[in-house]
Amino acid sequence: MFELGIFLTLVGLMYTIYQKISNKTAFWGFCLILAAASGIAAYSIYHPHGEDLEANRIAREKIIAQQHVFSEWYTNYQKRIDSLDYNWQQYHTIITSLKNDDITQETAYERLCQLERDASDLQKIIKAMTPPATLNDDNYNLTNTVYHKTLKYSEAQLNTITLTKKAAKPVEAVPAETKDNEAVTEAKPHPEKSKFIDLPHKLEKIMLVNAPAGLFNAKEISALRNNLTLPEDRTATEAPAQEKENVN
Repeated sequence: MFELGIFLTLVGLMYTIYQKISNKTAFWGFCLILAAASGIAAYSIYHPHGEDLEANRIAREKIIAQQHVFSEWYTNYQKRIDSLDYNWQQYHTIITSLKNDDITQETAYERLCQLERDASDLQKIIKAMTPPATLNDDNYNLTNTVYHKTLKYSEAQLNTITLTKKAAKPVEAVPAETKDNEAVTEAKPHPEKSKFIDLPHKLEKIMLVNAPAGLFNAKEISALRNNLTLPEDRTATEAPAQEKENVN
């Protein structure tokens, strides 16, 4: 609308000049010069110079290179996130199965021992997943934040599993003694056994107190996605979002 207003104003101005000027040839010459100047100005604005084209090409190549570097790291990262999620699901399954008497304490302990080994191996893998040094400063800092958040989460998860495993360890029975202090085959209950009567409740308490907080990386991932999107693609993806926002 703004451009249309300017155009109509110029047309009205030119018409007024045309009515008042006596030399029509000079008027049309002036119009020709004005049109040529306007065309050159418009071309300069909407068509970048060679230097700008070269700068745009270099910037585009840098973004593409950053995309390749981050994509390789992020693909591996997503696999570790899936493993963290799987381990945590297994942990909950063990606690729930024990609570529902679907498994014995001994079975729960054995499964927690195996889960602890798996979580420990995974934590070491995540620790080794440092951000690629070839990322630029902004992308490196964002990726490094994601890395440290995930490492902290994996450490907390491993710690919770370890504490739960220790609490679930079965208590060995204390052998009864004969008069001559010789052990017999029958065993009497361990004095500490009563403490494990409500074992599922104890394990649930350990989980609630020590469970890692949620892993929230949406802000960093969104910023990385924006940094790694080519300008032409960024414009195409922003338009629908803006339209949706206006509708709401």
